Amino acid sequence: MKILDILEKIVSIICPIISIVLSIIALCKSNYAVKQINKIKVGDINKKQEANNNIGSNITQN
Repeated sequence: MKILDILEKIVSIICPIISIVLSIIALCKSNYAVKQINKIKVGDINKKQEANNNIGSNITQN
């Protein structure tokens, strides 16, 4: 029974710490995502997509 009591104390200390760390990470990630969305709405991010086809390529078929 002592092992279970010790394990219960360890888990009761470690789980809230892990929860707080994960919450902080999630908050940072969500803030970054919101900043990116705001930049897109304002128009600071201009992504260009170009298609580069090989115009000078030759296809030979026998």
